[in-house]
Amino acid sequence: MKDHDQTKSLDIANRNLVPGEVPLLVSRDVVVFPNMVTQLFLDDDRAIRAVDTAVNGGHKVVAIFGQKAPSTEVEEEDSVEVEEIEDYKLEELYQVGTAVQVVRMQRSPDGRLQVLINGIARVGLQDLVQVRPYALARVKVLEGWSEKTPTLEALAQNVVGLFKKAVGLTPHAPREMLVALDTLPDSEQKADFIASQFSLGFEERQEVLAELNLRRRLEMINSAMTREVEIMELRQKIQSDAAGSIDDAQREYFLRQQLKAIQDELGEDEDEALEMEELRQQILEAGMPDEVKKVAERELSRMEKM
Repeated sequence: MKDHDQTKSLDIANRNLVPGEVPLLVSRDVVVFPNMVTQLFLDDDRAIRAVDTAVNGGHKVVAIFGQKAPSTEVEEEDSVEVEEIEDYKLEELYQVGTAVQVVRMQRSPDGRLQVLINGIARVGLQDLVQVRPYALARVKVLEGWSEKTPTLEALAQNVVGLFKKAVGLTPHAPREMLVALDTLPDSEQKADFIASQFSLGFEERQEVLAELNLRRRLEMINSAMTREVEIMELRQKIQSDAAGSIDDAQREYFLRQQLKAIQDELGEDEDEALEMEELRQQILEAGMPDEVKKVAERELSRMEKM
């Protein structure tokens, strides 16, 4: 029986932290999820100004939106106007991003601005208010939802299980990730945490971020993780089989070397070699049929290894 109460992904306190207009950061390779803590290294002047404005404004909130990969046609059309390439355009940005709060910032030794951020909420991009001297966007907080059902719970448990299996199959993966996962209070936060940690591509992560329906979001993660875990298990089997073959060859070589050393110690090596050579010559001169000759040579080889 379905429970039709909807779970909301966003608490009121976090929602109230996000102003209607916020400084904008644009990313081409990083997708930040709500409740995700990460570091950014900024060297673009507009990005640094955006962070400074947020911090000095008191709310310390900026919005991060992904930039779509430009098509060949757009690149050719804009190649003459350098200013057009550098300016952000609404249609070039993904429509769902993340509002983040600046926790700490400092200059790194290489001159870049090192910023520690904490994801607050999914936000929709409504308009670009300005693009210089820093980008400013009008945003709207988005709320995730889902119906609480046994199917949803089973799906969430399966995703968590796949993630734990993937961590177990990954050499040197920090086990602290599993501890952090177990401390999260609900399936929504666990889904976002797994999506942020799992090896999804930029566009795949962006699709997960944009999906507000928790069930569909979990299905997307489950599909990607099932495929990846299967590949990891196959890779591990191939490596194990290869290691087994190498071990067998090394063991055989070692035993042969031991046998040779014993024969040398007993003074048997030279006499036995002469005896084997005489037998081989007799086989060649006996005029045996080919099949019989092959059997005789095989037995002789076996005797040499004894």
